[in-house]
Amino acid sequence: MEYKRTIYLLSLLHSATEGDKKERIEELFKRAVTSTDEYQKLKKLLQSTSFIGIDGVDKHDECEQTLQRTIADITNPTNNIKHLDLLIQQVENELKKADGLLSSPGFFDDDFIAVKSESVDLYNRFYRTLANCICYYLISQFGVKAIRNLTFNNKAGFQDVVRLVNQQYGNELFMSYQTQKPLTWKITKASFAEDNFILYEGYKLEYTETPLSSLLQKVQVDEYYRLSPYIFAATSPAVQTPFVGIGNILGIEAINGLSLLDSEIVTALPVSAFATEFEPNDLLGAIKRSLNTDCYCISPEDLIAALNRQRLSNTVAKRRRENKCIFCGKSTVARIACKEHLSIASQQV
Repeated sequence: MEYKRTIYLLSLLHSATEGDKKERIEELFKRAVTSTDEYQKLKKLLQSTSFIGIDGVDKHDECEQTLQRTIADITNPTNNIKHLDLLIQQVENELKKADGLLSSPGFFDDDFIAVKSESVDLYNRFYRTLANCICYYLISQFGVKAIRNLTFNNKAGFQDVVRLVNQQYGNELFMSYQTQKPLTWKITKASFAEDNFILYEGYKLEYTETPLSSLLQKVQVDEYYRLSPYIFAATSPAVQTPFVGIGNILGIEAINGLSLLDSEIVTALPVSAFATEFEPNDLLGAIKRSLNTDCYCISPEDLIAALNRQRLSNTVAKRRRENKCIFCGKSTVARIACKEHLSIASQQV
């Protein structure tokens, strides 16, 4: 308040003074203005704020110009100080708005023009990480088609990334979930015979509505490993249900989800997949070895088909090595089948 009184007094003296004394008064006026709370506060705000976009640059320029005008215009100190106070309120409101939007758990369409400089790097990394995770989630739960409309430019500015994630990625996430609700699946050991009458131990696929929280509880009690965010494997080979999950099986980590946008994604396992046995907790590694890449999106249906092909092939090969009937596993002498199954086979012919 004392500086304001000094400013007003100097303004009056300046208007009634002539000659060299005017310059001295102007110098005193400048010192008084730069010492006011309004001038100091706005100056600090500019130093600690990052202004975003064209509107942000315009607001920054307005603040700088007003600071300069307040120093130079000794004839109108009252309005200039009021303008400084108005700008302080506007910038603080923009900072509050941006902080509320950027820390919100939901998506938003609003733009912002100012962010605390100390928070820009944190929010920038957060939104880029969020873009990776959304991309991962979409393809893991809804398949490759779910990311066909997504784009990302690593050179994009902070506000562009925020706008892209909130609008394009948020909309794709909403639309995908409205179209299809992800279901939990489980792969369980089963004994059965194929159309070719070969009895073997394979797997069956079932869908449930078991929530992710229940699967995570099984991890906490060491019943299952968490191979990836939505894929789980039994900790013991003796467990009847070796694999459970939600959605598709992906080879990459969620933090690298954006890499899928520019990659050729393998969506089917080859006939030769799983040529050798593997432990349940090595499922992702076994798929990678079968495909020679970790850039894959394998459905549970394709997984169980490959697992059963492997079990059937291995069962037949083992029985032939051990001189057993390839159909039922009974011992034979220099034959691929026992008398019973040779008889059945001949009847089929």
